[in-house]
Order: sequence, then structure tokens, then C-alpha cells
Amino acid sequence: MPLEAGRKLARRIVETLQAAGYIAYWVGGCVRDRILGLTPKDYDVASSAVPEQILRLFPDAEMIGASFGVVQVRDAATGGVVEVATFRSESSYRDGRHPEQIRYETDARLDATRRDFTINALFYDPVKDEVIDFVGGQEDLHAGIVRAIGVPRERFEEDHLRLLRAVRFAARFGYEIEPRTMEALRELAPKIVRIAGERLHDEMSLILTGANAALALRLLRKTGLLVALLPELPDGQGERLALLRGPVSMPLAWAALLRGVSDVAAPMRRFRFSHAEKEQCIGLLKGEAQLDRVQEMPVAELKRFLRVPNFNEHLELHRASRQAVGENLAIYEHIQGLLAQWTVKDLWPPALLNGDDLLQLGLLPGPHFREILNRVENAQLEGRITTRSQAIALALTQSGGDVHR
Repeated sequence: MPLEAGRKLARRIVETLQAAGYIAYWVGGCVRDRILGLTPKDYDVASSAVPEQILRLFPDAEMIGASFGVVQVRDAATGGVVEVATFRSESSYRDGRHPEQIRYETDARLDATRRDFTINALFYDPVKDEVIDFVGGQEDLHAGIVRAIGVPRERFEEDHLRLLRAVRFAARFGYEIEPRTMEALRELAPKIVRIAGERLHDEMSLILTGANAALALRLLRKTGLLVALLPELPDGQGERLALLRGPVSMPLAWAALLRGVSDVAAPMRRFRFSHAEKEQCIGLLKGEAQLDRVQEMPVAELKRFLRVPNFNEHLELHRASRQAVGENLAIYEHIQGLLAQWTVKDLWPPALLNGDDLLQLGLLPGPHFREILNRVENAQLEGRITTRSQAIALALTQSGGDVHR
């Protein structure tokens, strides 16, 4: 979504709702980030108008969260998308995630006090250019504190995912977790396993790929969340995560955390990794073993390894792993030297032969074609052949007599 289009649409929505006699403000992360001088990722609006009233004012909007009173307004011309939610309060939660009942409200204060942390419960009126703060969120923003609204234990009992969100916000902004909030967090940390794996996957991935992974890792350990989520992680493991240099992809972050776990399949199932994520993460972990023997690899094998699509991530994981245990970076420096020495053409030389060429040479087609072409490429990568005629001669010697008579 074009960010500027979203901001303009969010302002227009507030203006339209206020002109119709309703209360309407920007709310949540966009207000927090604006106060901190950061660029919001998106814009959300909260209003005293109920969904039916919002839909009447914005005929092209659609209901996307009927049970929570959330309407999505879209500007087709600019691509802007904004979610508009009715002020609400909530009853007790039945499963540590979903409220038993929600009630629409006309008082923004009631909506603020049902949210998770003070820094996320701020409203902003773009028409009056005014911040509305019912919970002391501005003070906590300036003091660098993550504080649960009201009674921390109640907030975490309502939604166990807030346990991880507290760590994510503290790590992202480099904030401290307020003592009563931390006490409740540590007490209830074992309940984090009640959250669905997909939600844990998304929240943990945001934490692990954030800019302050070292602080995130310390907080995950201090709160007991790490041992609850990854009981198979050996003590002291995971430090390489904090040594990764960004930006860090999701598979790389998880590979750094899981290195040392004997059976990575179990946590991958628990966190509902997609097939692609699983393959990428396992590939990085297997690459560690390959990197340990690069100085003994044949040149062709080494060049093929260096040209895998995410080789920079293999190298970064190796560097962080060696640094974490205080070992030298001889292999890392050796590879850096090779990458500086070898050109793109050295790693990806134009093919001298293909399958059609082998057919024209009179070779019988079959699975051995791939082996012949690989051997030709190996010779090319090692500098033993450089011309098409040399490649043809080598292919014929590798044909094993499978030639048309």
C-alpha cells in the first residue's frame, strides 16, 4: 500500500466521520511512531460510529472483521487502504486469545483501556493536530518504558500473545519493561504455548529479525519465554543470532537460533514453518558443514557452492557462529578473498555445450546427459577447458560408447 496514500485516506476518513457527528481518531502504532519521529507502516482509525454507519458513509468499504467491528476502506485510485474499527470494550477471554463478548462503545477511553500497552493506546486527531492520551502512553514513550495497561496479569491472561509482544516492543525501541509488567510476564510465560503456532511463528519472526536481536534474546531468556517456546535449545545457544549483521531474513534468523538443536524438525512443526521456510532454514544449517571444509573442496564444487542464491546468508551465519565461540575467521576471510578475486564469469561461465549439442554429436539421450554436462562444466570451472572443441572432445570421452552407429 502506498504509504502517503494511506495517510491521506486516514485523514479523509476522520474528517468524514467527524463531519457526520461521530468521534474518530487515528489509533495505535501509527500514533506511537509519529510521536517517535518514525514513519508508520500503516494507519488505523477508531471511531464511535458502528460498522453499519461507516459502511453508509463509505459505500465501497467492506466488513473484514464482523465480530470485532472492523471495516476496511479502500481508495481504488491511489491504492490507499485503512482499517476503521468501532470503539469497543471486551468481556473475559475464554482461551487466552479471544474475548467472550465485545461491546461497541462511544467513549474512546473505554477503547483505550482494553488495549495491551500504554504506548499502543494513543489516539491522534489529525484535524485538530491533537494527541489524546487516557493511559499515560506519552509519558512512557518519553521514559522508554513498556507498561501493560491496568493490571498487567489481567492483560496477559486476556491474550497470551501479549507476552511476546511486550518483548518485541521493548527490543524494537530499546525500552525497559516496567517492573510489575515484567513480574506478570515471567509468571505467565509458560502459557505462551497455548497460542496457535502460526501466531507464534509471526511474532517470533518479527522479534528475531528486528534490529535489536541481542536485547530480544536477553529478554526472551529473562522472562522464561525462550525455554517455554524452545525447550530443546541447549543452554547458552542462540548467541550467534545477536551477532548477525542486518538486514536479517527470517530463515537466517531462525537458523542462527536453532543451530545446536539436534532435531530442528520439531520446533519447525511447532512454529508452523512453510515448506519453503523449512527448506531455506535447513539449507543454511547444512551449509555450515560445507563451509567448514571449503579449503579442501575441489574448485568446481566450491564455485557451485559460492553461487547458490543466498550464499551471503551462509557466509554470515558462519561468521556469526565462529565469532560466538571465539574462533578465528580464517574460512570467512578465505572466502571473502575468493569472492573478490573471482568474477561473475569465473563463477558462471557461458555453457560450452547443451543437450542438443550432445544429440548432434550422435550420443544416445538419457539420464547420463546431465552427468556428461556436469563433467564438462566441472572442467570449465576448474580451467581445464576453455573452448567448445575441448568440451566436445571431453563429452565424447565421457559417453561410455552410447553413440549412434
